[in-house]
Amino acid sequence: MKLSLQVAWSVEQSEISPFLLELGISRGVMAIIWIAGPLSGVLVQPYVGMKSDRCRSRFGKRRPFMVAGAVATIVSLMVLVWSFEITRGVLWVFGVPKESNTTRVTAIVVAVLMLYVLDFSINVLQASARTFVVDSAPAFQQDIANAWASRVSGIGDIIGFTFGYLNLGQYLRALGDSQFKDLAFLASMALIISTAITVTIKERGGDSGDDRQKQTLAGSFKELWHVTRRLPPQIKKICFVQLAAWIGWFPILFYTSTWIRDLYIAPVLRKHPDVPADDPSLSEHGTRLGSLGLLVKAVVTLTCSVAFPWIVRKVHLLTLKRIWTASHVIFAVLAGLTFLVDRVRSAILLTACMGVPWAITLWVPFSLIAAEMKKDTRSESDAGAILGIHNVAIAVPQVIAILASSAIFQSLHTEAGQADPDSIAWVFRFGGVMALVAAGLTCRLEDKVEEG
Repeated sequence: MKLSLQVAWSVEQSEISPFLLELGISRGVMAIIWIAGPLSGVLVQPYVGMKSDRCRSRFGKRRPFMVAGAVATIVSLMVLVWSFEITRGVLWVFGVPKESNTTRVTAIVVAVLMLYVLDFSINVLQASARTFVVDSAPAFQQDIANAWASRVSGIGDIIGFTFGYLNLGQYLRALGDSQFKDLAFLASMALIISTAITVTIKERGGDSGDDRQKQTLAGSFKELWHVTRRLPPQIKKICFVQLAAWIGWFPILFYTSTWIRDLYIAPVLRKHPDVPADDPSLSEHGTRLGSLGLLVKAVVTLTCSVAFPWIVRKVHLLTLKRIWTASHVIFAVLAGLTFLVDRVRSAILLTACMGVPWAITLWVPFSLIAAEMKKDTRSESDAGAILGIHNVAIAVPQVIAILASSAIFQSLHTEAGQADPDSIAWVFRFGGVMALVAAGLTCRLEDKVEEG
């Protein structure tokens, strides 16, 4: 499930920002639209985590949520990529011209709505899959289990970004007239296959009859508040680190492909002013270069996710706390190096280097939290809720990053359809400053790790 989920998420990372820009949405508005991700993280993951903790369905604790999330993800993704065609066809039946402004605006509304549904659905899957790892592994294997979860995520990224870089139109013309449509189909097929495999796996503690513990929405969030108040001190400190760190990570995840795309398009437009800025072939090639950058980063991430756990076990001076602190500093240095980047090749190299701190981000905090929960029976029984609360600490700073990104784009007067890599670079630099804050907060963690 983690593999196919990461493939779907890689498609969202690399394709949706350019897709929204092509629909005519400005960068400032696009930044606000991306609030869908953190909003779903704040509302969905803790709620789904807690409900699955209490679920006693004969189908298991986590599997019902995985299946529901997979179905919703597939439907919303396919409607999103075909939003313009669907809208144009439906409105044409009612006499609205296919190329009218009403059709365009309605298509944008449908696309944004489906983006929100997609993000909410992916968060249901993420909450279930992450907690499944904690359920399945004993305390002394949590470090290894979470390292493997990170590796599988890396493989999923590599698959997704490889398909994103390839010119799929040469091989899959029957699936759609754009790269995004081909990728959406492949991601949906991967989700269908992995969900079919997942439902055959027997869960621990889930087959104990029907779920009799009904609870109102307000009651659920009240219980989440109580779980938050009794979080172990180490987990609270980890959440504060994430509050700072993810202000920086959000722009890297969702604007990198657009940044590389703009670095490709901007000099072409300067050299050939007669080429229209919205040329589809120009934009698609630039987006594929963005996918290439993310692909190389994913390869580096996977390599590091395999190497780092082994290195930490062999070199006792390298504790999880210390390498997490170092990752924030590396992030800040790389963000500062954007001042020197003005070519696609150097942008891809810098993006690849971001794979080093990203591998640590995907592994260390989850290992620390899982090991801490295994020490406390009460925390272990609330695993889904605690991981959901941790995800809130990841999602809330993304709202800050979105607002900051929108303000930066507006202050630099970046217009819709304009190729402006420098405005995105300034967003990255702001994130680098917050990474230094995260490094300082990480130093407050207890420097004890479980030996794997």
